[in-house]
Amino acid sequence: MTGWYVQRRVRQYDGDSDLEGVPGWSVEVKRHRSATRGDLARWWARAVAQAGALLPVLLYRVDRGEWRAVWPLCVVLASGAANWLDYEPTAESSVECWSAVARETPGVRRARQAHWQALPVDQHLHQRAV
Repeated sequence: MTGWYVQRRVRQYDGDSDLEGVPGWSVEVKRHRSATRGDLARWWARAVAQAGALLPVLLYRVDRGEWRAVWPLCVVLASGAANWLDYEPTAESSVECWSAVARETPGVRRARQAHWQALPVDQHLHQRAV
């Protein structure tokens, strides 16, 4: 989907992203039986708090549902991110839609290139792309 080598963080500490390998983004992952708008707002607040200088994204799935992504609209607007991190100015989309936006976010393309250039040659062949 993105070409990134992404893996679940085994040991998480307060403020860590749930997934490693998503350049420029801090990923919060939630899997629950159901999700209200209040749940999403609370999970989003956690994603923003742990993101630090990275862009936050919340990936979630409810029972019998598809994976969804909540991400800040500021990534497709010219405005600064600091003004757009509340829950209201977010977009909710499929994970595929978010990954397309994430791939093309300014700075992420450069980070992706640096990530691949830093890998030993043999790892390029064994990366599990997402």
